[in-house]
Amino acid sequence: LAVAMDAAARCLRGKTEDDVDAAFDACRKALGTTATTIETTKLVSYLCQADLDLPAPGYGLGGPQDAEGSSRRGLTPRQAHLVVRRCLDPSGDGVVTKDEFSAFAFW
Repeated sequence: LAVAMDAAARCLRGKTEDDVDAAFDACRKALGTTATTIETTKLVSYLCQADLDLPAPGYGLGGPQDAEGSSRRGLTPRQAHLVVRRCLDPSGDGVVTKDEFSAFAFW
């Protein structure tokens, strides 16, 4: 889960270095919302579809998955749910605030 968390944090930071506002706004824009919070269900879906640097199990070991696979993929639904629930929405209220977002994405 730690590898998935790190990949998700890098994805949410995007190309911003230390600009929480820009990263949060870019994430909201990607999710198609203008609300001041992000719904966890939309964020889970986003992380499942994101192009993360997250090698599939066995990739790079010389097996058949190297010919077919890629080191870039989205999180599985379970991984995305765990990352969002444990890291981005510790309050469990179903929405991610800018403070919760920044605490995770910019740790």
